[in-house]
Amino acid sequence: MNLSRPSPKLLKRPHLVGQARRGSALILTLIAVLLLSFSAYTFAELMRVESHAAAAAQRFRTCRLAAESGIEALAAELEQGLPDSGRDGPKKQPWQRVPLSTTQPGLGAFSIASDPFQPSGSFSSLVNESSKLNLKTLPRHPSQRELARSQLMALPGMDRFIADAILDWIDEDDQPSDFGAESTWYASQKGATLPRQKPLESLEELLLVRGVTRELLYGEDTNQNGRLDPEEDDGDMSPPMDNRDGRLDRGWSDLITVTSWESTLRRNNTPKINLNQQSLVALFDELEKEFDIGTARFIVAWRLNGDIEGVESQRSTETAASNRQATENKLEAARRRAALQQTQVPTETGDQEAAEVRGGISLNRRPPYRVRSVWDLLGSTVRIDVEGKDTVLKSPWTLNTDRLDGLIADLEARFTTSDEERIEGRIRISQAARPVLLAVPGLRPETVDQILKVRNSRRVDQRYRSVAWLLIEKVLDLESLRQVAPSITAGGAVYSGVSWGLDENHRIAVGIRFLLDRSQNPVELLKLEDLDSVASVTTENARQTRSGN
Repeated sequence: MNLSRPSPKLLKRPHLVGQARRGSALILTLIAVLLLSFSAYTFAELMRVESHAAAAAQRFRTCRLAAESGIEALAAELEQGLPDSGRDGPKKQPWQRVPLSTTQPGLGAFSIASDPFQPSGSFSSLVNESSKLNLKTLPRHPSQRELARSQLMALPGMDRFIADAILDWIDEDDQPSDFGAESTWYASQKGATLPRQKPLESLEELLLVRGVTRELLYGEDTNQNGRLDPEEDDGDMSPPMDNRDGRLDRGWSDLITVTSWESTLRRNNTPKINLNQQSLVALFDELEKEFDIGTARFIVAWRLNGDIEGVESQRSTETAASNRQATENKLEAARRRAALQQTQVPTETGDQEAAEVRGGISLNRRPPYRVRSVWDLLGSTVRIDVEGKDTVLKSPWTLNTDRLDGLIADLEARFTTSDEERIEGRIRISQAARPVLLAVPGLRPETVDQILKVRNSRRVDQRYRSVAWLLIEKVLDLESLRQVAPSITAGGAVYSGVSWGLDENHRIAVGIRFLLDRSQNPVELLKLEDLDSVASVTTENARQTRSGN
């Protein structure tokens, strides 16, 4: 028997070849299943991401709607409860984490505050714009350049080069001032914008002015997101530069504005009485209707002859005898005009000048005096010819400190000194920061320090309705108050702030910066600006936020 090894060809059997092919198909099948599984996983992961994104978008929309609701609620509160002069902020302080619904907590909440995650909020983000220096009201005429420059120099970080550059940007001419810059300089700079030669339209426009930086304008909040970020509270470790005090310094934007004014309408939208209107006849008739003939006679007499002491102080270089003689000559001329007018009869052609006599005073001539504020009228005395007799008229309002605050508030609610629909730029003395107070013409640094001392020791906004506290608390005497009164106020109609919309867990917030004008009814929304980022908080940084670290 032949026991030799079989030929290799005999080992290649058909059924073994088929098994090898079936093994290859299994591998391909496994690869296909793997690819399909990976595709299914990718699709599932994509759907999960999309689901999270949709949920995040929904939370964002919920938070933003909550922030808008906060602005609407604040506007309604401003319409209802805040007088023109008095306590700032809605009645229910603070508005922190106010739920949109008490029955449906999932709708979210809103906060009107600088930090939505603080456990106890405040109205630090609700600001009366009249507490800032209004750059639109800076004197633009070259003759008043020194006054405008001194007002700007009160701002921290300001120097004469930047101050003059700002004034050159807004003045009407194209002639550079001592340290300023006009079109010639800007034209030589790549990408620079030529000066407006008109008042600023926004604070952001200042960034176009030579020398003004984002750090000066926005302070530590250079990214304008309304919150104190880690890099804004780490000293010099990273820009921007900050003092690491745990508070957000917003630079000039906390001190200056271009939108501050007060309405010259009453609460019922009827015009106040303009004390400086040209027609004394119309002024007399309005005053007699609202008050009495004595009040009307005194005010038109003041417009014609001014206060006795005021006239004499303006002529301090003259002797007392010449003052009296000048007054006698003026009164004699007035008596002659009055006697002549009483004998004349208006003609049929409509010549009524001879008949313009009210309360025994001739009102034909143009009034040479203007009322700067209601303080000019308090306690003053006027000498004038009434019905042909030399008469001394005393003010119907005295400086009785027991009711002085209420009296001033009442007079300012009835009177205005302008025929414009609103008065711009007066500074709310009870809230303005020290640099802003230093910018008020007539306020010396020592007086500013006294104002701050009284404000810190008493809640001035709650105790007083007018600026009368400056006199009552002996910060200013009457004459000094009369000098600064045209530049200060206890009111202000424009409010700015940040409204934060929070989700149901108060862990995510969307911020909106707003500007509200309550000089009209309903309150008008002047500006609505989304902050740059969405704020979020974790357990750890929430603890750090509360602790102030």
